[in-house]
Amino acid sequence: FGELEIRALIIISYYSLNYVQYVDPKIARRCSKLIIMLTRITFTQSKNSKMYRHLLSILFQLLSTGIRIYHMTYENEEMLEDIIKLLLHAYNDYKPTGNAEHSNIKLNDFNFFLIKVTNPELSLKRVAAKTLLEIGENFPNKFLSYIQKEAHSLQESHEFQKSILDILKQYIKFYGISLEPYLIQITQIILKC
Repeated sequence: FGELEIRALIIISYYSLNYVQYVDPKIARRCSKLIIMLTRITFTQSKNSKMYRHLLSILFQLLSTGIRIYHMTYENEEMLEDIIKLLLHAYNDYKPTGNAEHSNIKLNDFNFFLIKVTNPELSLKRVAAKTLLEIGENFPNKFLSYIQKEAHSLQESHEFQKSILDILKQYIKFYGISLEPYLIQITQIILKC
């Protein structure tokens, strides 16, 4: 796919996700698969192109929207695992420019578009984190089991371990009380990292 084709497919996916009442559930499922496919393609091309980083952050937002609206669309185990893997790698691979304080800016509706233009790596990292947390909220068991699987299969990559712990820290911060049934699993992940 070229950039124009990807943009057109993103627009179609955006429409199907945001106009739920008018879209057939079968089409919604196809769009969610399309978003995942586009995310894979765009992720591989985003390493070399700033434009593809912008497209990737839009795709991550679409994934987040899809997860919020269509809980059942991502019930497919492999599909959900693939999404989490892509998001973890995006969160780990992109290093925002500037100091650590700058990368901890809370993402909200007002500053998202400014950050997106001025620092696409920060935008991508924040959207990846937000989407991971969205998955964690809607599918806590699957989210934690995949994070645990990823932690167990880690090579000695200190950066990746730190990224997993960072995501887990944010997850606990936002959804702490509801995570009581998963304390053992969370402890195992922390010990592994």
